[in-house]
Amino acid sequence: MNLKNILKWTMAVAMSVFLVFIMLSRVKIEDIISTLANANLLYLAIFFLLYVLLMVLRTVRFTMVLKNKMSFRQMLPVVLLQNLLLNLIPFRIGELSYIYYVKKIGKQSYHKGISTLVITKVFDLSILIIFFVISVFSLHLASSGFGQSVPYLVALLALMSLALILLIYQQGIIIRIVEVFEKIALKISTRLSFFTEQVKTLVNSFEEFKSPKMLAAIFIQSVLIMSVSMACFYFTVNALGFSIPLNVLIIGSTFGVLSNLIPVNGIAGFGTVEGVWVLVLTFFGYPLESAIVLSFSLHIIQLISISIMGSVGWLKLNALQSSEKAR
Repeated sequence: MNLKNILKWTMAVAMSVFLVFIMLSRVKIEDIISTLANANLLYLAIFFLLYVLLMVLRTVRFTMVLKNKMSFRQMLPVVLLQNLLLNLIPFRIGELSYIYYVKKIGKQSYHKGISTLVITKVFDLSILIIFFVISVFSLHLASSGFGQSVPYLVALLALMSLALILLIYQQGIIIRIVEVFEKIALKISTRLSFFTEQVKTLVNSFEEFKSPKMLAAIFIQSVLIMSVSMACFYFTVNALGFSIPLNVLIIGSTFGVLSNLIPVNGIAGFGTVEGVWVLVLTFFGYPLESAIVLSFSLHIIQLISISIMGSVGWLKLNALQSSEKAR
């Protein structure tokens, strides 16, 4: 591990410790334990079933964008493990596990793994932004800080849409830009030609998404995935004895996702996840202490569920790889 990585991990640990210490100093840990111990088991069961459904829907979408080059049985453990690593390891490193296993188990190129991951993430973020904008206006928050963020998020949505259109329908433009860069790069170092060739191959891999039916199917599945994800939040919050409107949960979820874009996040999200939820909930008038207790309780339940399913995914992947070696 080089000095840069050591510094990143040190900052991640320091951020988690600092934020967790600050927030826990305002509440009693016994309150968090009590909230978890008294959780409504029926609502928790509904949450867990919805979470399983969420993983199934994500698996179906990935198998579709890969055009069934990987079966549902092969893809499900990959999705489960990817979700675990995403939530445990900072810097979005967990995304690499999907690309790795698409290559290792699905026998697909890294370019295919990257392109399918990018398109699903763009659709997810786009749907979340749309949900967020609807929630802001439904709560009459146009003049608030949340309302002021809408133009920036809409601009981000427009940029992502434009980038996706260029990647899918106007690849020639991007290829020409890469070739211009390649000519300049070759004057600096011949080694850069390998990088530009990889970029061109990656750009060409987006051609498979040109079908309007394919894009419509990805959009519909992404709406379903985001809807089930929000339902998971709703039932978990209610299981913990709190009553929070769905549109407020959507706003909190949006900023939770956007917080992942911060260069440094806490280990397993501790500190940063709670911090975002506390800021959102206190804005809507919830007491600081209640917001802290809820955010920690919510995060712990999510991590337990993610860890259980992720462990199942890891075991299944090991079994799949062992069976392949035995052939």
